Amino acid sequence: MDRYKFTPDRLYNCDETGISLVPKSKAKIIATKGRKQVGSIASAERDETVTVELCMNSVGRYMQPLFIFPRKRHNMEFMRNAQPGSTVQFHPSGWMQKTIFEHGHSIHTKSIELNNLAHDNGIILLCFPPHCTHRMQPLDMGLIKPLSVYYDTEITHWLPSYPGEVVNLKHIAEIFGSAFAKAAAMTTAMNSFKSTDIITFNPDVFIDSDYIAAETTNQPLETIEVLQECGQEIHETVSTVYPIQIATTSKNTMCTGQIESGQSNLISPITPVLKKNHFISTSITD
Repeated sequence: MDRYKFTPDRLYNCDETGISLVPKSKAKIIATKGRKQVGSIASAERDETVTVELCMNSVGRYMQPLFIFPRKRHNMEFMRNAQPGSTVQFHPSGWMQKTIFEHGHSIHTKSIELNNLAHDNGIILLCFPPHCTHRMQPLDMGLIKPLSVYYDTEITHWLPSYPGEVVNLKHIAEIFGSAFAKAAAMTTAMNSFKSTDIITFNPDVFIDSDYIAAETTNQPLETIEVLQECGQEIHETVSTVYPIQIATTSKNTMCTGQIESGQSNLISPITPVLKKNHFISTSITD
């Protein structure tokens, strides 16, 4: 940011999202109090996923969406009643075929063609740190969730308006365009960038409570205390073995055992102890 001296109107965030023919969430329905069942119209079309590429900047400007339909052949009928400026591509999978951002990768992208194209057009590609986009990416923080809710609501309203019809790929651009027009407000984009502290850089965007989930796997290495606990359990289980002795070397910590007098000495298999759920086994030979 300091190197290139970006102004807010030149900083864009780009990401893709998947939309479905069948709504993932159910809209709220008003009904008489006490009714157990409330009927509603649902689409009977087989579910398919369409990829939509979204882009916005920090002053509230949006680029019109790019649709990628899961089809081999181009069919511009799919863009009927779409928002002006929307673009379309077709591919059998319905997904992006180039990795635009490789989060945390030193070169940001696996596509040399994309790097060259961006360089030729004066575009500088930046990446987010790994596993941080849910808190640092403006689209995730402000636009994608309400856009998904608006889209599901638009499908719910569309079905009663066209009795006997089902939502198919030819209706996606129109329905999504209506939802996008409602969700893509200027204040939404501005607040999304502000909440991620990208414009006014803040290295403390993550607070202490954000790291609580990682504490379950961030435990100190257990050595002597665990070995003593393991030794007591073995002593209670195998009556012919005296309590475990602890032998510590410079490299690791081991458990050894010795059987009762009158029988040959035994040293149990040496097992490094790293965590409580590791097992220490002891066997007796004649």
